[in-house]
Amino acid sequence: MIPTREQRMAAIEPVAFEYTYLLSAGHHAMFGAAPWRTHAARAFLLHYRNVDNFLLLEERADHILATDYLDVDKARPWDLPTWRTEWREHAQAHLDHLGYFRLEEKQWTPHKWIPRMEAEARVAWKQFYDAMTDREYRAEFVKQVELRRRELVPFHVRVELLYL
Repeated sequence: MIPTREQRMAAIEPVAFEYTYLLSAGHHAMFGAAPWRTHAARAFLLHYRNVDNFLLLEERADHILATDYLDVDKARPWDLPTWRTEWREHAQAHLDHLGYFRLEEKQWTPHKWIPRMEAEARVAWKQFYDAMTDREYRAEFVKQVELRRRELVPFHVRVELLYL
């Protein structure tokens, strides 16, 4: 299915939600109170997987893709190297089901991985935004990120503003 322009505009809201709540989950996994830090760390992995799918997935299916918002000939300048090489496969299996792999699972240390992965996601997000040329898409991303940012300000979550 090739999404219509209206579908792409409407899809910006859940995309902005995933990105900003990835930042929120990272913040709370690092600075939240126990036992909520553990829940936030798991949410971080879930939101990261969804942001990864948006930014890096190339298969259409029914996925919302970053390339939906770019000119056809535009190369994707961003990457999520730590996620792609260290955590994607493991997190995918971990989030999808209970399996015996968990008996030998890779050690997830939030204070080691979250700052690095969050920094990469912020850079990739900015590069995605900068690669968009359509003014209406850009304006809607600004609007949706700002709405989410305002929700997160009381919790001291840092969400960069986007500019037209």
